Amino acid sequence: MPSTRKRTLILPLNEFDRQILPASVRGGKPAVRHDAMSTFLRQQFRRLGGTIQKIEYTADEIQVTWIEDLTTADPINPIIRMLTQGDLSEAVILMKLLLSDDPDNTNILYNLGMACSDMGALDQAIRYLSHLEELEPEHVNGRVALGVALTRQGDYERAVVELERAIQADPSNPWAQRNLGACLGRLGRFEEAVDHLRLATDLGLNEDRVWYDLGQALERTG
Repeated sequence: MPSTRKRTLILPLNEFDRQILPASVRGGKPAVRHDAMSTFLRQQFRRLGGTIQKIEYTADEIQVTWIEDLTTADPINPIIRMLTQGDLSEAVILMKLLLSDDPDNTNILYNLGMACSDMGALDQAIRYLSHLEELEPEHVNGRVALGVALTRQGDYERAVVELERAIQADPSNPWAQRNLGACLGRLGRFEEAVDHLRLATDLGLNEDRVWYDLGQALERTG
């Protein structure tokens, strides 16, 4: 069994967030900026295991040739640690690169969709989470995340459908109940919203937002 494998990872240049680079190179000459991008990538991929063999730039893309060390843990694990530390832009770049070579990786699709949603890249989030849904229809947290992204985009009707499906699969999921209640409130369906928001608190969800939404819904229902 081989201990390494060669992977070719591709990222559109316009999807590399320059804000993670030093301010002095963000708008400078492409060659200088590419050097800074390469330094970032080499540093980050050392955390994932293995080594970068080559980084090439075209007018539109970055292409990374990565020799992955198969004896180390799943490379998504250090990326998830980055997400928990709030390093969303850095994590998104790495996940997009990994996904380019493994487009049906449900773990990456879920975490990438969540990160894009939190960053406000809602079209991307919905695309990744919708693909996750196609691959794994019973991924309840994925459906909840898709419902949240749709809610943030203002597509409340479709969000309700996704969140109701999540609840059908797992009625005890407090986040599904909480987000469905909030979405129903935005549609003016306050009596239904109360039921789901109450259930979210009964299931142990104790956060300011759920109590606020429940209070608003109770006020609107008298």
